[in-house]
Amino acid sequence: MSTKKLTTPDINTLSNPCKGIERANAPITDIEAFREYVNLKTMGDFPHSKKYFCVMLFFEESDITGYYNPETKENWINTRNLYFRNGSKALDTYANTRCPASQLIDAETIEELAQKRNQMLDNFKDEKFLDELHETL
Repeated sequence: MSTKKLTTPDINTLSNPCKGIERANAPITDIEAFREYVNLKTMGDFPHSKKYFCVMLFFEESDITGYYNPETKENWINTRNLYFRNGSKALDTYANTRCPASQLIDAETIEELAQKRNQMLDNFKDEKFLDELHETL
């Protein structure tokens, strides 16, 4: 029996059902399309809060691939983002995530939400941020 090393797929080669509007682990570039996407996703959230919320689910690469290489640093992958207009629903979802590295962000506008989401993706590439995150996990 042979064992196969699993690898993380390149997100740029995967088909995207959202047609470029929102792809986990990639920055938002089209704000108008993102606005429509978030409004569609949060349409059933009542009562609406004054803010927009996003739960960003981050997992270590070894959790996804099942392969841990001690010689390399762990990579964090943003596997999915969940959007809310109801703060209680957002907080409940965040509290029940399986990965403690997941993040909850909020913003007054969709533009600000996209900016904060893109910044969080950058944070997971920053060694200092990751060191602080590992200390708290």
